[in-house]
Amino acid sequence: MRKNTVKVSTGEDLVWPQVCVLCLKPATQDHIDVMGALNDRIPYCDDCFGKVRRLEDWIGGAIIIAAVIGLIGALMGLIGIVVQKGWAELLHIGQSSIVAFGGALIFGVGSYVLLRILFLPIHLVFHSKLARPGVKARKVKERGSVTPLRFTNVEYAELFREANDLA
Repeated sequence: MRKNTVKVSTGEDLVWPQVCVLCLKPATQDHIDVMGALNDRIPYCDDCFGKVRRLEDWIGGAIIIAAVIGLIGALMGLIGIVVQKGWAELLHIGQSSIVAFGGALIFGVGSYVLLRILFLPIHLVFHSKLARPGVKARKVKERGSVTPLRFTNVEYAELFREANDLA
């Protein structure tokens, strides 16, 4: 097991050391991270909290933009059917729904991938202004009551182990 990974039971109450999970400065903010079966308040300092929120807002914005582009793609497909074959063609559920779903899927997924590719250089340029969350729950294939948590900061993972009496 990696030094930054800690396995915890989903039913137990966790103790979070009150230092920032990213930089180990005194924690001043709590951020609710939904981590599988856990829903705990992760401690951050003001600076790191702002960076994490900013990155989450940018990614959320990319998802909304991709959804709008997907809807526009679906509408363009439906308008194309109407212009070529008339309004009555929309009553044929099979063709119009396939065009709408296909347009939404192709344009939505394509634009999201493009936005993520374009977002990468922006993320690198503004690295000091953005941060990924300090801890994430790793997905496990088998169902059970143990969830592996992966910490960004190895030192915080050690503090977490000590605070929760974990090996």
